[in-house]
Amino acid sequence: MTKRSSIRMIVAASAGRWWRPGADAGVVFFRLGPFGNDNHIQVIQYIYQHHALPLSTFANQAYHPPLYHLLAACLLPFGVKAVQALSLVFSLATLALGEWLLGRPDWLDERVRPWCVGLLALHPN
Repeated sequence: MTKRSSIRMIVAASAGRWWRPGADAGVVFFRLGPFGNDNHIQVIQYIYQHHALPLSTFANQAYHPPLYHLLAACLLPFGVKAVQALSLVFSLATLALGEWLLGRPDWLDERVRPWCVGLLALHPN
C-alpha cells in the first residue's frame, strides 16, 4: 500500500467517522431518553446524591473505573443531556486523537495502518 492510498483511506474513514457522531448526536439529544440498556445513569446519580462511589454490587455498571462517572456527576445538575453531551465529547476526542495518531507516519508500519483505520472507522463510540 502506498503512502498516498493510505492517506486516502484515512481521509475516507475520518469523513465517515466525523459524520456519524453528528448524526448520532441528533438521535441522542432529540429522540432517545436518558436511560439506555445499562445503569450508568444510576451510578452517576448515586455519586451525585451520596458524594461517594457505590459498591460494585450496586448496579450493573458500578464496577467500571469511576473517572467517567465522577466527571458526569459534576454535570448532572445541568441535566441528563449534559451527561450525554460529555459522552459525545469523549467520543469525538477519541476520533480526533485516533486520526492524529494515524496521520503520523513515523511510528506506524504501513502494513498495520489499514487495520488501525478499520478499527477507528468501525469502533462503536
